[in-house]
Amino acid sequence: MHLTTLLWTVLNTMSRSPMKLSRLKRPEYTGTNRCLPCTAVNVALAAVLAIGSAAVVAVATASASAASLSGLTIFSGALFVIYLNGYLVPGTPSLTKRYLPRRLLAAFGKGPFVRLDATFDPDETLRTVGVVIEGRDDLQLLPAFERAWRTAIDDIGSADMSVEAEITQRVASLGGFDATEIEIAESPEALRMWYGEELIATWPSRAACIADIAAADILPEYDSWWYERSLAMQAELLGALRLFLDRCPVCYGAVTLSLEAVSSCCYDYDVVATTCDGCNARLFEVELRDGLAGEGS
Repeated sequence: MHLTTLLWTVLNTMSRSPMKLSRLKRPEYTGTNRCLPCTAVNVALAAVLAIGSAAVVAVATASASAASLSGLTIFSGALFVIYLNGYLVPGTPSLTKRYLPRRLLAAFGKGPFVRLDATFDPDETLRTVGVVIEGRDDLQLLPAFERAWRTAIDDIGSADMSVEAEITQRVASLGGFDATEIEIAESPEALRMWYGEELIATWPSRAACIADIAAADILPEYDSWWYERSLAMQAELLGALRLFLDRCPVCYGAVTLSLEAVSSCCYDYDVVATTCDGCNARLFEVELRDGLAGEGS
């Protein structure tokens, strides 16, 4: 039996037997755990392998049809392996960490946040507008701003509509979106908002989202340039403010500052993070590079 026919037979058989196929898949690298950068790298490698195979066959047989068939067979088989395993080349996670550029990883939502405008300093801006001030031992929130922010957070939880509906309405108002077209996708790692097929916002947790939309009600009173700033700059300012939260916006648990090593299949990095002791919600995270010369999220 020809290899292509055999592959097609195997695929057909397994597609009619989902249980058999699912037992072959590696759940840690497939389904919701599938890594897009790793998948993209491996598909590219599969294409190179298929083209190389086709070239060798073309030289050996002088047959274009045989070369095309060989390339298609190799590529189809490689895609099937990627579908089952999550990757084709052993050691892909390590290779991706080592060789994929940081900005490309960031484009896939991997690794720490990469600031697009390196000239904008949200920490300095918060001090300039006066909501962050010098305290006895360290920087702290302006007491009047802190009280107003806490009240705004409480108002979200006590709104007539559900918290999710309130969040959606607030984000729609901030970005000029139609609230009926916004969808929330929440997981233990992040809360994401989609406007149709466009990802419009990502937070490390629901608590971080609530903190941001509450602060967005108060910050324009202090920042005269707020409405002239881009959404990306506004998001950076709101994210930087979360470092100063001492209570979780959702469960009101105490917030702890810690140094952690974060590892994904594509990237390893050290972060300074704030996390709620009660519900374990991540509120703030900044990459630790050369001291604290990282970017917040």
